[in-house]
Amino acid sequence: MMATRRHSVSIGDDTYERLAEHSRGTGESRSAAAERLVEEGLRMAQHPGVFFRTEPAGRRAVLTGGPDVWMVARLFRDLPLDSEEAIEHAADHSVALLSSLPRHMALTAIRYYIEYAAEIDEWIRCLDEESDRAETEWLREREPARA
Repeated sequence: MMATRRHSVSIGDDTYERLAEHSRGTGESRSAAAERLVEEGLRMAQHPGVFFRTEPAGRRAVLTGGPDVWMVARLFRDLPLDSEEAIEHAADHSVALLSSLPRHMALTAIRYYIEYAAEIDEWIRCLDEESDRAETEWLREREPARA
């Protein structure tokens, strides 16, 4: 669990009311909603072209006008990303595999992934587990009944 620090912030009445309404809608405490929104805002400021979307499986990073970051990360995450040349190569590789992906989006996804690889890798791992479980269930349902 990440260490936390208590910090008092003054916000306007309208902002406070919007935060309260938002937290009621998400089921989060005001404090949790504020922390998440600040964290996501900082990430969006550091990685222009990334925003966050809520889906039934949770919140995740998405490329503006494009796919989820994890979808692009699948294309390059096994490549070295330890130099600018390697990052450029990974972007070219991603665009070659997903021709509808503009190169600038590939670079945005790569730079975001470098900073948050553990989080994205965990998301992919969970999706893979769910996919494997669903496939196993689907195959079991199609097996002929044994006498």
